[in-house]
Amino acid sequence: ARPARLVDIARLPELSGIREDNGAVVIGATTRQVIAERSELVRRSLPLLNAALPWVGHPPTRNRGTVGGSIANADPSAEIPLVAVTLGAEIEIASSDGSTTMPADDFFIGPMLTVIGQGECISAVRFPVWTHRNVGVGFHEISARRSDFAFVSAAAQVALDDDGNCIEIALGVGGAGERPLRIDVASL
Repeated sequence: ARPARLVDIARLPELSGIREDNGAVVIGATTRQVIAERSELVRRSLPLLNAALPWVGHPPTRNRGTVGGSIANADPSAEIPLVAVTLGAEIEIASSDGSTTMPADDFFIGPMLTVIGQGECISAVRFPVWTHRNVGVGFHEISARRSDFAFVSAAAQVALDDDGNCIEIALGVGGAGERPLRIDVASL
């Protein structure tokens, strides 16, 4: 890519940080991946994202890479977009006309392609928080070497009731198509 203009948004404080908001954890677009990886709020409220973050690149790339940058890059094998699609996150988009949100599943349209338009910017990602008492997660990817781009990855989050019955499930696959895919378990 050879953009005509490059705007550094890293220093805009309103685009950074991790906070709870109305049943979601909102992660600002310029929040470094390492900050999310070390966040107690992410660990406690977003266990699937917490499980996936150590798979993102190498420690030096997580120190510089941002959550919003990973979403905007739209790599079909990337971990953060896969978790966003799997959990039904919403992408917040800012423009000179105001802001809007859209489901992550609608945001990604192909390899390295999103619906974001000229003059628009990802401002945050809203990950829904599951309030069930018993939530388990699994995340795994296959690559040539640890921290290389994944050939394929799988993400799962499951909630069980007190009797061990499944009451909610979210499944996703990355690298198996042109974009991260959420698996519709209702039809299984």
